[in-house]
Amino acid sequence: MQHKLRALLTGLVVIMASIFVITARADEVTDWNQYLLQAALVARITPIPMIRNAAIVQASVFDAVNGINPR
Repeated sequence: MQHKLRALLTGLVVIMASIFVITARADEVTDWNQYLLQAALVARITPIPMIRNAAIVQASVFDAVNGINPR
């Protein structure tokens, strides 16, 4: 009886974990791009400094993603 209960609870935990994994969303690259655009609008910078700032942000995002999953 305990084996069946343990198997049932294990199955329930696996199902609940898979639901959370499926619904999880982490698109940090898009979030950083939005932050960059918001900062540019608030600061009212001209296009030339904006290009430099965007390059710095994109290089930082690349380094962060590459640090997690090197290719």
